[in-house]
Amino acid sequence: MTVINREFEQTGGGPFTAVDREMSYRRRAKELKESAIKFVGSVEFEFSERFPPSGTAMVEEEDVSSGDYHHRLLTAAEERELFRLMNYRRSTASEMIEELDVDDPDHPLVDLIEQQLREADAIRDRIIHANLRLVFSIARKFASSPVEMDDLISDGNMILLRAVQSFDYSRGFRFSTYATHAVRREYYRSYRQRKRRGSLELLTEPEILSNSIEDVDGEPEIVVCSNRATNLQRLMKRHLSPRDYEILTMRLGLDSQKRACTLHEVGMRFGISKERVRQLQHRAIDRIRSLVRISGDQMLPVSI
Repeated sequence: MTVINREFEQTGGGPFTAVDREMSYRRRAKELKESAIKFVGSVEFEFSERFPPSGTAMVEEEDVSSGDYHHRLLTAAEERELFRLMNYRRSTASEMIEELDVDDPDHPLVDLIEQQLREADAIRDRIIHANLRLVFSIARKFASSPVEMDDLISDGNMILLRAVQSFDYSRGFRFSTYATHAVRREYYRSYRQRKRRGSLELLTEPEILSNSIEDVDGEPEIVVCSNRATNLQRLMKRHLSPRDYEILTMRLGLDSQKRACTLHEVGMRFGISKERVRQLQHRAIDRIRSLVRISGDQMLPVSI
């Protein structure tokens, strides 16, 4: 189904007129003009006869929709050829976009550019799925719980995507080696960051916070004693936004559930990522800390 047919279904009006068709191509041309197409250039791109024409099946037929970790690794020759073709398709699309007139777009040219980009994305997906097992293998060594394993795999897949975008195949290195280093480096960075953040905890009086425990996300939870929880809640509610208040309340175990929720649980509640929950949580903590310092109360970071 073409883009035009999809748009026709979405508008749900009468017959798709010539004016509608022209407006559709103008919109698509504008989107292409505004897009940032990333590719690694090569002098060989100047010789188009070295590359198969658009529409030629170059991606091995394999089910890449399941997201499992059983796809075979690519050989060095396959890696090079796929990266070579993916970047050529993007480079070609980028050059074609320069020729586009947004106000009077060449319809076949718009179609061809979109086809080039679809083929580049299909090749990218083939490379990513062939390397998912690397992410799984590395994440397994860093994970301390099933939930953390899921987080690491999710983060690792994003790292893999960025690695595909930036990898320079012409330097002669294996992508699998490049991706492995990229994932490990990011995991180590995140681990050190979590340890630093784990040393931050609110403390106004000795009774407010008790011993911390390890939650299923693998990072410290903050456990609040009930006899001082009300005072802390008042302070939070007065100075935090409703969302930040609820997030910190859930993380501290001050809500109706009376237990500290994991980053995953809070993220599911608000429809945001766990990293975003972590950011909002620490922003709220810093806010409360600063207010207490200003008021002269004792609020100290304690190691957990």
